[in-house]
Amino acid sequence: MFIKIDLDTDFSTISDDILSETFKDYSKILHNKEGLELGGPSTFFYPSGIYTAPKKLDNIIFAENTLWNNTKNNSDYIFNGKTIPGKVYVSDIVDLSIIKDKTYDFVFASHILEHVVNPLKGLSEITRVLKDDGLCILILPWKEATFDHKRPISQFSKLLENYNNNRDEKYIDDYLPEIKEFYDLSRDLPAGTMEQFLERCKKQYENRGLHVHVFDFELIIKCLNYFNYKIIDTQFVKPYHQIVVGQKKI
Repeated sequence: MFIKIDLDTDFSTISDDILSETFKDYSKILHNKEGLELGGPSTFFYPSGIYTAPKKLDNIIFAENTLWNNTKNNSDYIFNGKTIPGKVYVSDIVDLSIIKDKTYDFVFASHILEHVVNPLKGLSEITRVLKDDGLCILILPWKEATFDHKRPISQFSKLLENYNNNRDEKYIDDYLPEIKEFYDLSRDLPAGTMEQFLERCKKQYENRGLHVHVFDFELIIKCLNYFNYKIIDTQFVKPYHQIVVGQKKI
């Protein structure tokens, strides 16, 4: 189901099946499955059953020390003090070579793809490690409720160009002019001044602190369609969570 949401959207006109104040419970489709989370834990998504329904849940982080948490490679995956069956591994979403093909029943990536220069490469890796008919659960921020609200939606053609040319975080300078012009620092006070923020952005390879790309539902679905997914669910959860669930076709 396709949803078009922008600043002028009248939320009262959107079906309760799509728009919600809380996340759907995906326990039935995750029950007793083996999954992989990218960049977790995502505490706000707890009502979905992501941390209780699976038989096993591993986690990938791009570094042991990040802006969001600190953990050790090959450590137990811990959420709210509880150890989840599974391990934490240090790797990059665009290079999951430590994982064999068709390992997981589902992959969950919450507010991750917008942080990398090459999100399609990340999706290609997700697709590779998913079993046939496996689920890809994506959450990406709705720009109007974030510091990106003045920025244009990224073009799929640019994402495809990055993918075809195997670009990575070293190309972050390509995006800094747009960031400088449109990024709303008044909604991101911890980022400091524009000068401080841009200096942090230049270290994107080390910190992944920047929203490189801006997604709406249409772009998310285009990305999944490129890898031949069947879209089986969409949901918008206030204030800024765009959720799309795709199933890998055989």
